[in-house]
Amino acid sequence: MKDPTNRPGTLRLAATAISVAALSLGLVGCGTNKAETSSGGGSSGAVSDTLTMALSFTSNYDPDVFFDLEGTTITSALYEGLIRYAPSGDEIEGVLADSWEVSPDGLTITFTLKPDLTFSDGSPIDAAAVKAAFERKAGVASTPSYILAEVAGYEAPDASTFVITLSQPVNNFLDRLAGPWGSLITNVAELDANAVGDDLGQKYLEDNSAGSGPYVMTEFVPDERIVLDVNENYWGDKPFFKQVVFKVLPDSSAQRLQVEQGDIDIMQGPSPAAATELSSSDAVTVESLPAYALAAFQVNITKAPFDDLAVRQALIKSIPYDDIVADVWGDEWATRSKQMLPKDRMPTDMAVFDPESDSGAFKKATADLDKSEPVLLGYITPDIGNVSARVNDYIGDILTDAGFEVQQVPATSPEYFGYLGAPDVTPNLVFSAQSDDGIHPDNWFRLFLSTTGALSVGGIGLPEADALMDEGNLSPAGAAPDLEKYSEASDLLAEAVHYIPLADVAPRYVFGTDITGLTNHRISPPAIWVADLARK
Repeated sequence: MKDPTNRPGTLRLAATAISVAALSLGLVGCGTNKAETSSGGGSSGAVSDTLTMALSFTSNYDPDVFFDLEGTTITSALYEGLIRYAPSGDEIEGVLADSWEVSPDGLTITFTLKPDLTFSDGSPIDAAAVKAAFERKAGVASTPSYILAEVAGYEAPDASTFVITLSQPVNNFLDRLAGPWGSLITNVAELDANAVGDDLGQKYLEDNSAGSGPYVMTEFVPDERIVLDVNENYWGDKPFFKQVVFKVLPDSSAQRLQVEQGDIDIMQGPSPAAATELSSSDAVTVESLPAYALAAFQVNITKAPFDDLAVRQALIKSIPYDDIVADVWGDEWATRSKQMLPKDRMPTDMAVFDPESDSGAFKKATADLDKSEPVLLGYITPDIGNVSARVNDYIGDILTDAGFEVQQVPATSPEYFGYLGAPDVTPNLVFSAQSDDGIHPDNWFRLFLSTTGALSVGGIGLPEADALMDEGNLSPAGAAPDLEKYSEASDLLAEAVHYIPLADVAPRYVFGTDITGLTNHRISPPAIWVADLARK
């Protein structure tokens, strides 16, 4: 779940809650019996053009408010941005923008819009409409507006040209816009016509949509269902499925049963054990798509025994990383992480985390410490397959062997958010699998490892590392980032042991053998591009 507060940065807590087990509950397409069809085919074998998917809960899908993970499947179907990351890829491609140009000083970004764009109500999308949408995002001032922090102004000199002026160069600015929470464009004219007072259309978007995506929201019943119908005014290629029904179905066991029975089209997020078992079934396909998600421990450096650097350095030598990954996930669903950020973000010789192994180091380093207070090991619920608890068990064994009392502390997502800025209530270690907002090192380091990071819990961060991050990001958007600066910042934080990477975790999708075209957001793996899906 996303951070509901107005914080810079983002929270990518592996689906509906931070659950390393499966990158959380994720998405489940369900409910379409293969003998039933929306075209009236009954048992004749006609192909259904309705897809039913499951949600664990409903949310607010106003794209200038929404900041969750699972629901990006919905927002990506309803709204489009100027640019995006290509489905299942990390290249930035134009959506509403045909092209863009960054000035040499990095202060101006000029977008040229594609011709003949329309909102779902049939009205045209021009530069003035885009400008109004960006101004609304800033006006709503909810969490997604952080992407506009350095914006000094907008211009729409003609119908097809939209210009953003920045107060300073921001190397990762395009990456922010390309993320699934980035430059999603609302139809402000439609919102103004349906506004309640001066709410900027926020009440209207609680159960309606006003975008340009391939679908429109036609029904919203909180905690029950959401129905999307194809956008008849869509300017692009029409999707295969004419209707997508999202049914609130939070129980992962029921999801597995239904996918095996053929009542669920797609299930995202089974436990590693369940995914392995389902791999042998002839009724479904199990697949892992590329994604950026890192399972790690956040260290509360303000509480004993981990307020002592020598103890923290001894702990990382004592952890049996390879054994944990092999036992908890298996080699098919995770690999040991040896960097301070998700794999493939930086060259493998940068941002390195690969401590030497010494199984007795922690016991030796803590031999003379007071052990009267229990050590709290936190994790986030729901914990599918008890994956997080099992990981913490390994750490608990190390601590118990050294003479400490250990307590596991499960926390809901709201409780986890309560740890932010409150190290006194934060467990000694917090384990989770997370992802960030953009495929750029700044997005990861500034979010989790800076002194002001939106998810830097337990006192994490070093001012000198912050300064290196600032230097690394102070160059024109789209230019090659200064990876050396980020690597130097990472080395400082790795040596200080504020963060302990464990595993790069693969998302797991289970879907019927008649479903094709499965694609995902690499930085939001629970999100599926429904417009790419079809049925054989």
